[in-house]
Amino acid sequence: MKSSDHPLVDSLEILHSFFLAVFIPFILEIPVISLFFSAQSLQFLLPFIFLILLPVKIAVYAGIYGGLAVLASQKEYILTGPLFRVQVKKFWGPYAALQSFLFLIQFLSFILLPSLDYTYWNIFLEPVGVMALCVFILKRDYFTEKQPSLLRVQVPIRSALWLLILVAMQISCQLLLKQWHLKPPMPAVFLSLASKYIHALMIIFFYSLIFQASSYRDQHPQPKKELLLINPLGGGSILELLTSVILRFYPPVFVVLSALTPPDYTVRSFSRVFWRSRYVRSGRLVAITCFTSNCFEAYKIAKEFRAAGSTVIMGGPHVSFIPQEALEFCDSVVIGEVEGIWREIVADHENNRLQKIYQSRPADKTVHEEIYKKLLTAPPEIIHNYLEATHGCKFRCSFCCVSALCQGQVGHKTVEQVIALIKRLQAKYKVITFIDNNIYSDPAYAKQLFTAIKPLKIKWIANCSIDIAANEPVLKLARESGCQALLVGYEISNYSLEKAQGEKFALAERYVELTRRIHKTGIRVEGHFIIGFDSDRPQDLLKYWRCCFRIFPHWTSLSVLTPLPGTRLYRELLEEERILNLNWRNYSCYWPVFQAKHFSHTLLSWLHPVLFFIFLFTTCRAGMFLLLILVATVLGSRVF
Repeated sequence: MKSSDHPLVDSLEILHSFFLAVFIPFILEIPVISLFFSAQSLQFLLPFIFLILLPVKIAVYAGIYGGLAVLASQKEYILTGPLFRVQVKKFWGPYAALQSFLFLIQFLSFILLPSLDYTYWNIFLEPVGVMALCVFILKRDYFTEKQPSLLRVQVPIRSALWLLILVAMQISCQLLLKQWHLKPPMPAVFLSLASKYIHALMIIFFYSLIFQASSYRDQHPQPKKELLLINPLGGGSILELLTSVILRFYPPVFVVLSALTPPDYTVRSFSRVFWRSRYVRSGRLVAITCFTSNCFEAYKIAKEFRAAGSTVIMGGPHVSFIPQEALEFCDSVVIGEVEGIWREIVADHENNRLQKIYQSRPADKTVHEEIYKKLLTAPPEIIHNYLEATHGCKFRCSFCCVSALCQGQVGHKTVEQVIALIKRLQAKYKVITFIDNNIYSDPAYAKQLFTAIKPLKIKWIANCSIDIAANEPVLKLARESGCQALLVGYEISNYSLEKAQGEKFALAERYVELTRRIHKTGIRVEGHFIIGFDSDRPQDLLKYWRCCFRIFPHWTSLSVLTPLPGTRLYRELLEEERILNLNWRNYSCYWPVFQAKHFSHTLLSWLHPVLFFIFLFTTCRAGMFLLLILVATVLGSRVF
C-alpha cells in the first residue's frame, strides 16, 4: 500500500476504500430510519425498531472496529465478507460490554442526579470507551506478549493534537444532533452522516498512529513475493456496475492461479471492488482478468501497477482475442485458458524472461489434480463460486465466445470429484449453483452426474440448453436429483428466421413443448432472450411477449445482440462494415453497437433500457411479483 508521511492522509485513504464503515452505521440510526415513517407510525414502531437494531448495531460496530484495525495494520488490502464476519465473532462481546457499561453510567446518573440530562454522559464518554475498545483489539490481535508493548509507543505531539481535534469534532456533532432529538430536519441527517464519517476517521487515525509510532510494521514487513489477482468492476452501464458490485464472486480463474502458484507467494485477490490507489505496490506479480465491457477499467489498473514497477499479466476473453491492444498496458498476455501455462509464466517472471504472449495449451493431469486439491481445502464460499462439472459448450453460436476460448472442446471433472465438492458445500448452502456453461453438454455424463447427486438430497440450479427436455428420462432424473431451476437461453423467439441456422436455434419450433415438459417435472425455467437479430423488426417485439406468455418462465432477461471480439458474429459484422463503434464500454449486451437491419440505432438505444424492465415485469412470475411489491410500496407510502 502506498504510504504518506502523515497518518491522517493514510487514514482518509483507508476510509474512502471502506466507506461502508460510515454508510451502514448511518442508515442504522433512528433519526435516519424515522424519515421513512410518519410521526404516528414511528411512535408505535419505535420500540420494535430499537429491539431489532440493537443486535444488528452490535454486530456491525464490532465488525467495523475490528476490520479497520486489519486495514490500518496493512495485514489486508480490503475487508471481505468472511473477514468481516471473523471480526464480528471476535469483538461483539467486548463491544456489547462497552455499551452495557455506558448504559450503566447513564442509569446511575439518572438515579443519583435525576435533574441532570443523563444522555450527555454518553456523548462525552463514548469516544473514551471506543478508544478503550480499540486498545483491547490491538492488545488481543497485534501487540501480544511477543510484540512491542503499547505502553512504549510514543505518539508525536502534532498527531496527538489531530486526534484530539477529531474527538472534539465528534462530540460537537453529537451535541448539535441532540438539539433535533428524534425528529430532525434534513440538515440534521447530513450532520448525522458527518458524525459517522468523523467517528470512523477517528478510529482509523488512532490505529494508524499506534502502528506508525510503534515498531509493529518493522516486525511485520510485507511479503517479498506477492501475487495480486484482480477482477475489475463491470462496466458499460449503471445496471451492470450495480450488478457486479452486488453479485460479487470469487472468479474461477482465481482458484486456478492460487492452486498453481508456488507456495512462497502470498496471494491476495480483488474481485469487483472500487479501485483505490492505495492498493498499488511495486515489485508485485499482478494477474488481471477482464471481459470486453470492463477492459478499460482493467487497463487503467494495469497501467498504475506498471508505473509503480510491478509486472502485469492479463487474460480473459477480451484480451485473448485482441492481445496487441492489451500489451499497450501490460507486460504479457495469456491467450485462451491459463491452466496449462501458468507455472511457466511464474518461472519466466522470476528469471526475467517473461514473454509478451503466451498461447494456451492443454493442462496435464497433475495440474487438474492440484486445482482439485486446492478446492478441497478452500472455504465453502470459494467452492460455491467454482462448482463446475463440465467445461465448454457443445454448440457453436455465432454470438458466443465460449467455444472459441475452449477451442471447441468440452471437458468435465470426474463425477467423484464433483460429489466430493458438493459434500463440502452441503452444510452451508441450501441451494447449490453449477457455473457450467451448459450442464447438458454431454448427455451421458449428465446422466451419470445426476444419478450420483440424487442420494445427496440437495437442491441445485444450472445453465442448461433446452434440448434436455427432449430426453425425458434424464430430465426426470435431474428433478429427482434436486434440480430446482434451469437457466435456458432461448435467444430467439419461435417466430425468428434465425432458426434455419440449425444447432440449438432449430429447437425454437419446440420451445413451448419442451419448456412445458420442464415445468411439468417441477423445475423452474429462467429464460434469456436477445433482440437485434437480422430478422427482428420493431413490430415483432410483441412476439417475444407471446412466446413468454406461452412458456411463462420464472424469470426473464432481455439483452441486445452484441458482437463480442472473437465471435463469428464480430467477424461477419466487421466484414459487412455494420459495427458502429469500438468503445468497449458499450459492449455490455445492454447497448446496440452495430446497425441492425430493421431497427433504427437511435430507437434501439433509447428503447432497450425501458424495454428491459418492462419485459422483466410482464413476462415472468418473479417479475410480476416484483411489480406488485413496487406498486404496494408506492401505495403504502401514501397511506403512511
